[in-house]
Amino acid sequence: MRKLIFDIAITGHHSEYIEHLVNYLESQVLINDIYYFVIHPELLERFPRIKDKSRENNKINFVPISKEELRGVVSVKKIKNSLAQFKIMNHYAKILDIDHVISLDFHSIKYGVLLKKPAFTISSILFLQFFRLPKKTLNEKMEYYKRYFIIKWAVANKQIKNVFVLNDDRTVDFMNKEFNTNCFQILPDPIPVLKPLESFNINKYYNISPGRKIFLHIGSLGDRKGTNEVIESTFCLDEDVQRSIAIVLVGKASFLEDEKKYHAKMRLVQNKTEVQIIWDNQFVTREMMKSLFDNCDAVLLPYKNAEFSSGILGHAAASRKTVIATGAGLIQELVNKYNLGILLEKPDADSIAEKISFFLKDKPATSMADDFVAEHNPNKFCKVLLQIK
Repeated sequence: MRKLIFDIAITGHHSEYIEHLVNYLESQVLINDIYYFVIHPELLERFPRIKDKSRENNKINFVPISKEELRGVVSVKKIKNSLAQFKIMNHYAKILDIDHVISLDFHSIKYGVLLKKPAFTISSILFLQFFRLPKKTLNEKMEYYKRYFIIKWAVANKQIKNVFVLNDDRTVDFMNKEFNTNCFQILPDPIPVLKPLESFNINKYYNISPGRKIFLHIGSLGDRKGTNEVIESTFCLDEDVQRSIAIVLVGKASFLEDEKKYHAKMRLVQNKTEVQIIWDNQFVTREMMKSLFDNCDAVLLPYKNAEFSSGILGHAAASRKTVIATGAGLIQELVNKYNLGILLEKPDADSIAEKISFFLKDKPATSMADDFVAEHNPNKFCKVLLQIK
């Protein structure tokens, strides 16, 4: 069978997922299928190790789209963007004589799936599913049912074989029953095996006073991630706690306005509290990220959208570090199930400060973190996604 793996994004998990799949396929000598990866035009240039690992394997082929095709996608939004991506996917599936397509993001092609019945079957990963979204206000209800009907009509397309949902068996059960199908399947969100930098010391690197407990807030920073609340929590701490901790933010702000706001508030923290607060305003390498998780004491995840899975949760578990996370949604269920840390009553500054203080007095054991990591091994992710028995 000739299969096409489609993902023309390049940031974050997109390149990670492609690398997992290439590594897995490279290790499977008995696989007879031929795979074509239709990818961002700069992916192999930015991540040469992906190509290097499969250089001698004629069953793994890379097909970068043109920069002109990419411009046609990024120049349009939402519905037009999805239709443009579906058109590119369909084009390459036709010229490569593909039997089955695996799109690594269902939202990128969903409107095309609504309108077209392709000659090939499709599997895909559904991020930001609607099942756990709130429905209290009119706007929330409108958003919920908009997503509901888009997914309902999309999976009615007979060429949809599987739609995978990360880590969330409740959502899978609901959707299969609600839409009278069995196409939804659970997919373990892969936790990559990373190597830290040699001899890295977080205290020396960021000039953090010895003896302070280090709380890490890392990733794409912004309102949805509770970054503002993390910074403001410093004002809610008793002075003895302030002198005992450092908060390290690592990552870029989602918007320029947020970046300016965070810098201003951090200056207030530095002038009016005893907390040591640092912002490493960049996206760091995977080796650096692993080192940060290994060296910190706890990880702050006060996410506003706790309905969905979080890769940061997996990285924290891999380093056996306690999380202080939102007590709602899928994140709450995973933290409780695997005893991964402390839950916030609300993702606000007061609650974050309260749980930081609690952690200093009574650090909980992350006794099942290794189980969580084992169940989210990248090979398991690949085997399920590729439907390899």
